[in-house]
Amino acid sequence: MDNIEIRNEDYKVLVVDDIPDNVILLNAFLRRAKFRVVTASDGPQALSKVGSEHPDLMLLDIMMPGMDGFEVLRRLQQDPAGKDLPVIVVTALSGQDDIARAFECGASDFITKPILYQNLITRITHQLRYSAALKAVRSYSEQLSRTIETRDRMYSVIAHDLRSPIGTLKMTFELLLEQLPMDMVGEDARSLLVDGSHVSEQTFLLLDNLLKWTKSQLGNLVPAVEDISLRDTIAFSSDYFRYMADTKRLTVSYDIPDNLVARCDAEMLKTVVRNLLSNAVKFSRAGSSIEISARPLEGNFLQVDVTDHGVGMSAERVSKFNSSQTLESTYGTSNEEGSGLGLMLCRELVAKNGGTISVSSVEGAGTTFSFTTVPAATPGR
Repeated sequence: MDNIEIRNEDYKVLVVDDIPDNVILLNAFLRRAKFRVVTASDGPQALSKVGSEHPDLMLLDIMMPGMDGFEVLRRLQQDPAGKDLPVIVVTALSGQDDIARAFECGASDFITKPILYQNLITRITHQLRYSAALKAVRSYSEQLSRTIETRDRMYSVIAHDLRSPIGTLKMTFELLLEQLPMDMVGEDARSLLVDGSHVSEQTFLLLDNLLKWTKSQLGNLVPAVEDISLRDTIAFSSDYFRYMADTKRLTVSYDIPDNLVARCDAEMLKTVVRNLLSNAVKFSRAGSSIEISARPLEGNFLQVDVTDHGVGMSAERVSKFNSSQTLESTYGTSNEEGSGLGLMLCRELVAKNGGTISVSSVEGAGTTFSFTTVPAATPGR
């Protein structure tokens, strides 16, 4: 704050005192320091000058007839035009109760009479620097908020406009892989189709994550709660990674009772499962397995576990995730890339549906992500 340059001639100080000699003295001190000065002789006049003169700082006497300085301070706090005005109380009162009362009413600082020139100018300069710094911080904060809002809206538009063509591309690759026999396309061409399918799947998931995340940041992502079958919803979401899992020769198994019905947003749950399964596939070793299970907990929750037997996570990464810190992205077992957005989004979507998410892992042995959701009012189908 001391680095902020203050040009005294750019600032206007309002002097409020009912004793003319005090006004003359303060006026002389301030003009000597090249401040611009306006004056008021009582409380109502001071409040009027705040609105008409727009001073940068007020020197306020406390002991005035009619409306005293305490009342002026209280009214300034109720006025949007005067609430942030720095006020230095100039008073003959020196009792701790009077000084505390002045601060409680909104004073920024105080000076006791008799007034010393250098002390007065130093305190005024300090308050003006603080006020300038506060205005700068608010201005930067407003600019940053506008920039972030613009960025998030741009992300939302990009994700929305690209998701449809990427989804079409993904389905095209899947259709070609299902209908073109190997002897027609050859191993090399089929390998290219598989790679294209993987890239389109990951791109579609990234765009879907980005769209939901930006909607959440803008406050537009509200759960549409309904009763859904956990087994059907999870199986549908898992089929999304069928080709990727087949490429790494991964076995995906389910232990989800048919009667488990959750009350949550179906699309949000699908996004959570897709991201957790994508993470499991990414860090699984070729030929290993992934298990997805669900069970009721004591109390009013259902728990879903997604377990892999891959490279696992360090204790530090487990601690970061469980304490809601951001995880940096790392490469998978086949050098798969990631953005780190998926797991962050999972935390947000699970929380929006009234649940919690956590991870347990043994480095080199595998990882289990567990999240909870609320069951339907009447379980069973």
